[in-house]
Amino acid sequence: MSDNDSDGGTRINYLEYERVCTMYELFNEVHSNKCSSTLELERGRTNGFNQHYFSMIQYILQKDPDKFLWCTENNSCIEQVVLDIGYHEVLDAEGQHPVDPHQYYHRWTTVARGLGQLQGLCKLRINSRELLEDPENVPDYRALGLILQHAPQVEDLSLCCSLLGNDEHLVHFANALTNHPNLKRIYFEQRVDTRALDRIATQLVTIKSLSAVEFGFLVIRNRMLPDSFFGILAMPSFTTLIIHKCFLTQRQCRMMAQHLSNNNTQQSQLQVLDLQHSPVQGAGVLDILTALHQHRSIKAIRFTLANLNQAACTALGELVAVNQSLEEVKFMGQSFIDMDNGGDNNNNNIGEEEFDTEWLLPILVRLQTNRHLKILSVDAANWSERLIDALAAFLQLPTCPLERLNVTSGSLPPAWPRLLPSLGTNASLKQLMVSGGLDREGAIDIAAHVAHNTSIEELYINAMTEESDDDDDDDDDDDDQMDIGNHTQQQSAVVNPLDYPKARLIEALGRNTTVKLLEVRFRRQFEFLVSEGEGRKQLDKALKNNYGIHRLGGAFDREESMVRPICMLNKAGRKYLIEDPSNKERATQVLLQVIESLDALFFHLSENPSLCETHS
Repeated sequence: MSDNDSDGGTRINYLEYERVCTMYELFNEVHSNKCSSTLELERGRTNGFNQHYFSMIQYILQKDPDKFLWCTENNSCIEQVVLDIGYHEVLDAEGQHPVDPHQYYHRWTTVARGLGQLQGLCKLRINSRELLEDPENVPDYRALGLILQHAPQVEDLSLCCSLLGNDEHLVHFANALTNHPNLKRIYFEQRVDTRALDRIATQLVTIKSLSAVEFGFLVIRNRMLPDSFFGILAMPSFTTLIIHKCFLTQRQCRMMAQHLSNNNTQQSQLQVLDLQHSPVQGAGVLDILTALHQHRSIKAIRFTLANLNQAACTALGELVAVNQSLEEVKFMGQSFIDMDNGGDNNNNNIGEEEFDTEWLLPILVRLQTNRHLKILSVDAANWSERLIDALAAFLQLPTCPLERLNVTSGSLPPAWPRLLPSLGTNASLKQLMVSGGLDREGAIDIAAHVAHNTSIEELYINAMTEESDDDDDDDDDDDDQMDIGNHTQQQSAVVNPLDYPKARLIEALGRNTTVKLLEVRFRRQFEFLVSEGEGRKQLDKALKNNYGIHRLGGAFDREESMVRPICMLNKAGRKYLIEDPSNKERATQVLLQVIESLDALFFHLSENPSLCETHS
């Protein structure tokens, strides 16, 4: 049995062969309502010595499904079940021959009834043994149908197994979906045959509670969705459609536009439309954007730039200005990821024109009239000065509503510093992510500038520009400051100040109490912002005056400095003790949360010496 912290509870996962004898211990825990929130009825696996472990569900089917039915009655603490529906060979009472299909599915029915008794069950994640060494062993859709039929309380269904249209048992799954009373979200994570999706599309529209359908990467076997699937957009409960890496025809886009159009008497209530990395045929995106102009429920749209031509960008600019319900706009990448090989495909831009980053200008300009946009993500290859100025003008507005900004670029223009003042003074921004065409010093400079902003809570800077080895001389603290010992000349090297950008960043950290997460990454994985010596001392000193930071990531050395313990203390509530140092109860609560870190304990007790008297 292995217990791992997950989502506030411990996972119960019986896979080990040597612990099968303790299955009844688990049954008693489940029956007494003392188990965790996640129950894994998982598939079998092998270890490095080729010793076969078999899964808990196989044991239940083989030995005692009635015992599982008994233990689940009146259980209210299990909220999520991870279940393997790969076919399991079940032997008869003598252990000689496999049981006949009728008896086999009778046992599955008992298990399904047991799951149906779990009062708190809302999430069901379906796996299959096909993900292991036996790809020919397809999922058991009949078993899946029984589970959905007897567990109507399930709201969230994640299918981490393939759906194959030529399997005769798929009809059991389709029938179980029909008029399901509570299902709200379906996530297709593995391969989905177009024929299979076509077979269940008519059942999806019968689920009155369904609000979200998501397709992960590499799911559609031939990359085409059936036309019948888009009928779900007309459902009054449907709000989220996420389709990744599927080819959308112009006909399908017009079907979507028809559902989204204000002229449609059964207008869609769609709130999130995510078509990232999904090539769109012809003017399909333009049709969708035009329909969204008066669509009052849409909150988030996400596209790949390669789908946009100049007319589509102009339409999107008008959409941003007109539709005040829009809260998120995201453009990722100027080319599609190769759907078969996972690499860049430079020949799959299906628009008539190659995308020009300047087409984004009307969008950024019209943002200045939007009072509701909270999230903006743009991954564009080349930012011009005009784009930088337009974005800066938006950020400088006193009424700017933006809370999260993600900017990615292969190369940033010389005008990039003109954006920094607006980033440093914007009062609404809570999260900033900058990645791409930055060298090391440029990344540090951005972090230092923005760290003075007292509204930002999360800051991620990722420098990806290649640098020469000569640039590392200023940061070789390990070489410049080692062997201080008895050598006076080498001691003098320690007092050399940090370079200006680093000093500004560390100074800002000492005064900023709102930033919770700060991450600065360089191209080289193990390159640190500051290391041993004066740099680390200054960083530790600054952090002692920072009561908000919860995590420093990336290029911050966290092993032998105060970074980790102070972050732990801040997360545990250290700042409240600064406001009320006499609150010994709060100080004790903080102490208990950092009990595993000696450095954190020492620093906490040094700041709150009265605790030593209390517990002495």
